[in-house]
Amino acid sequence: MWLLDIIKKRYSAREFENIQVNEEKLNYILDCALAAPSKQSIYPYEIHVLGHTKLASEIKDHLVWNDTWCVKGYRARTEDKKSNEKVYNLQYGAPIVLAWTNRNINEENYNTREHSSKQLESDIYVSASFALLAAEEIG
Repeated sequence: MWLLDIIKKRYSAREFENIQVNEEKLNYILDCALAAPSKQSIYPYEIHVLGHTKLASEIKDHLVWNDTWCVKGYRARTEDKKSNEKVYNLQYGAPIVLAWTNRNINEENYNTREHSSKQLESDIYVSASFALLAAEEIG
């Protein structure tokens, strides 16, 4: 299968079955995410796997109900909290959620150049895109 076929085939799911994800497939997705290019080869992030543990379920539930609601297609504002038109992004309800966070960078290996938050975001977007394409590739 060609990359363009994978890109055209993928979609954004909003509801998920409660199934275990094969460890071999998860490792492949993580390998692809970690192989993504990073500006200056710094990789200023860590990838956390939120799976089937009690703590992971609590984190995912918190993210769904406290961090993903929208009103009329837009990220809800504080004044929208009482709206009857709330819609929640249930992607955090997936059996496995990958979460990218900033990591502390050893200054000695950093060439004293400041790695901006925009560059951190860009590196994360690229890594996450590789993970999504890998997941689509293996079904």
